[in-house]
Amino acid sequence: MSTFQEAASLYQQGRAPEAQALCEEIVRREPFNVGALHLLGLILYQAGDAKRGAGLIGQAVDLNPNDALVQSNLAAALTASGAFAKAIRAADAAIALNPQMARAHSNRDAAIINWAKSLKNDAAVALKTGRMDIAHDALTAALHLAPIDHDVRVSLGILQLQRGNYAEGFANYEARWESGWLNLPQRGFAPPQWSGEDIKGKTILLHNEQGYGDALQFARYAPLVAARGATVILEVEKALVPLLKQLPGVSATIARGDELPRLDVHAPLISLPFAFKTTLKNIPASPHYLKADPAKVAAWAARLGAKARRRIGLTWSGNAGQANDANRSIVLKDFAAALPPGFDYISLQKDVRPADLEALRARPDIRHFGDELKDFSDSAALCELTDEVITVCTSTAHLAGALGKPTTVLLCFDPCWRWLLERSDSPWYPSVSLIRQEKPGDWAGVLARVRDVVAGKGATTKF
Repeated sequence: MSTFQEAASLYQQGRAPEAQALCEEIVRREPFNVGALHLLGLILYQAGDAKRGAGLIGQAVDLNPNDALVQSNLAAALTASGAFAKAIRAADAAIALNPQMARAHSNRDAAIINWAKSLKNDAAVALKTGRMDIAHDALTAALHLAPIDHDVRVSLGILQLQRGNYAEGFANYEARWESGWLNLPQRGFAPPQWSGEDIKGKTILLHNEQGYGDALQFARYAPLVAARGATVILEVEKALVPLLKQLPGVSATIARGDELPRLDVHAPLISLPFAFKTTLKNIPASPHYLKADPAKVAAWAARLGAKARRRIGLTWSGNAGQANDANRSIVLKDFAAALPPGFDYISLQKDVRPADLEALRARPDIRHFGDELKDFSDSAALCELTDEVITVCTSTAHLAGALGKPTTVLLCFDPCWRWLLERSDSPWYPSVSLIRQEKPGDWAGVLARVRDVVAGKGATTKF
């Protein structure tokens, strides 16, 4: 008659199938044999049948709940079967029985990590289908389980920002530097980051960390930092320097890569809303906080010639390397089909993708200037000469909004957090109106409304 000791010996020799057969024989004969139930469950779990294995180990625990090893192995099997809460309870029981059992602690950690990962996946699925409440709850639960998971914190922060919860959202978004998700380059500044404390008499570097649009949106905070008594050095991409050097109170606007002065503190531009405790009610929004260079406006006016009809500025695609570009950009052929004749269309894009060149040639009423736009001061001047701007979510939207130009932004179903949800306006830009996809990929519904905007029947705010 086979014994449990024989089965255990076979398992220790690496002969798991034979040990399994003996354990099954023993369990048929002795259904309450704790050792055989435990070992059989362990073998099944390790062979990939985690659910059945957890059930058998669970029976062993019911018969003898005071064995730390059995409780620990139950935690591992439950984690593999997706029963994360039960797994944590089993690991806690093992630790209570034997606080020094390293395996019990590691099994508990594995349960937490895998539960948090599962919740993150649930949130991602929910976000794709617009179920924001489910996504929020999943990410909140994941962060509760794994408070040092920076990816979860950033994901939750972005969702909170998208929903208008700026107090918590900007705080959680600060974890982006420790998160690998956004893949942001570390600058490695020796001075500390400024977070809103007294800064009078200090020199601060405000620097852009992401795209052009981010710099244009958050440069509005630079004068507010200066108003607190700081010497402000603004560092942005070279193409932005001529436009942003006009900001009041800024001591110097330099291009990234230029030599830096001695600094006391620094701050990424996107961290300034956090430092200023920004909420939906106190966003520093104004009809415009940037102005086009009058000399360049005059030069571009001469370049365009006498105005004979209404001018509409256009941008239909952004940086192809941006993570969400496939969703936010529109093929020019489709975009142009929504533009009625009888207007003077001005392309505000510097670059046109090869796939859009034929569509551009087919519409000579869309005037494109390409490399004539040397930097954003040229773009601002050209934008200033339009009556209205229609753009996808790219830097043009922020440029036009910062200039106070009547602007309609066309948004995909799951847009960038800064456009919030459901609203048709933007608290960041009083002159901006939003047209959103009603379902993923539905640009046809958005473009059907563009014709009315061009004809002056849209909801864009006028100043």
